[in-house]
Formats: sequence, structure tokens, C-alpha cells
Amino acid sequence: MRNVLLVLSLLLVAVAMSGCASKYMAKKYSTGAIGCVSDEIMIEDEKLDILGYTTWVATCKGQRYICNHHDDEGTNCKEESK
Repeated sequence: MRNVLLVLSLLLVAVAMSGCASKYMAKKYSTGAIGCVSDEIMIEDEKLDILGYTTWVATCKGQRYICNHHDDEGTNCKEESK
């Protein structure tokens, strides 16, 4: 039981520390998917699930895109429906 708690604690620390780096990566992934340069993109609502899928909302030039990424599947962004 003690080992499980240690592993979970380390996992939580790793996830918390990856926040800044993951926003950078979400901008990088969004650039290719929506056609805006990184400096024009704002990232919101970023979430990472236990299976390694990351989802976020990328905003560029007033348009919002719902994006997701997985290392095995790449990045997909679609314009948010109005």
C-alpha cells in the first residue's frame, strides 16, 4: 500500500510540473492543425487523461478550435460550432 501511495504521489507531482510545458506543446501542435503561428494562439481548458490523450481549446484570430492530441494518433483540431 505504501508503494502505491508513493507512485501516485510522484505521478501527481509530474503532472503538476508538466503544466507550463504542456501549454507550449499544445501551441506547437495547434500551429500545424489550425494554420496560425504559435504567438497568435491562446490555449485554454487543457486536460490530460490517464490514457495519454490531451484536449484543449485553441483560440486564434477570434476563432476557437477544439483540439486533441495523442502521441500515437497525432493532433486533430476542429472549429468550434457556434
